[in-house]
Amino acid sequence: MNDEIYMPKINRIDYHRKPHIEKEYQNHLRKLKNKNIKIDDYILETVLKDNLFTITKNPYPYDIDYIDHYLVWINTKRKYSHEAIYEYIKIYFPNRQFYYFENDEKNKSILLVKHYHIFVFKNVNNHNNKYI
Repeated sequence: MNDEIYMPKINRIDYHRKPHIEKEYQNHLRKLKNKNIKIDDYILETVLKDNLFTITKNPYPYDIDYIDHYLVWINTKRKYSHEAIYEYIKIYFPNRQFYYFENDEKNKSILLVKHYHIFVFKNVNNHNNKYI
């Protein structure tokens, strides 16, 4: 099967967080830095662990009212396919519409741990595709 049809899109939109969420995120990054913990190591050790994939609700979501914002973290030390990731997301969110993507390099704050953003639509009839 052609893995390309399952590949996430590359996002070049510079999404923003609500100011208080962005402040929380920056505080979190600062606390890790003060403890000499790299964000990538933190994700590997506390979120991904030894799993092939892990989905988490984004604690610092983008400010988009019609979606629930999740992340799928990928263990690149193990073999995976984009189809497997897509199917994992579909199973995790049965009967829900979603869009998943990878941030463009300039918009990434976590560089070494492969991850994709998942936008799960709250109400399929009310979202406006011009924003995604």
